[in-house]
Amino acid sequence: MSVKFNYAVDLEKLKLTPIEKKTIESAGVSSVFEGLFTGLLTQKYPDGVQGSTRKSLNRVLRKLDESENSGSVELEAAEVDLLKEVFNTETKVPASAVRLFSLFEEEVDKLAKEAD
Repeated sequence: MSVKFNYAVDLEKLKLTPIEKKTIESAGVSSVFEGLFTGLLTQKYPDGVQGSTRKSLNRVLRKLDESENSGSVELEAAEVDLLKEVFNTETKVPASAVRLFSLFEEEVDKLAKEAD
């Protein structure tokens, strides 16, 4: 069973400067999500990912690429588990990314409830 993950968070919830907002908008929200997601995974797995984690990561990244900034992707259970592993209260987040992380964490929490 797949569930829909909305990565197009409401940037109005963030107190961004006009330059920060324009930077995020020009990069595309999927690129912003991908950057934070892969950065946190790199922190969690400093020696790299392998096995089922690598496969799940590859599928998530491919789906983000294919979504073309549509704002959402359909994820399978293993992919949802990977998101839950990264976006949780135990994850160490750079202070500069806390607001953005929190918005994505809220979406992952919603996703987890749907998947259960």
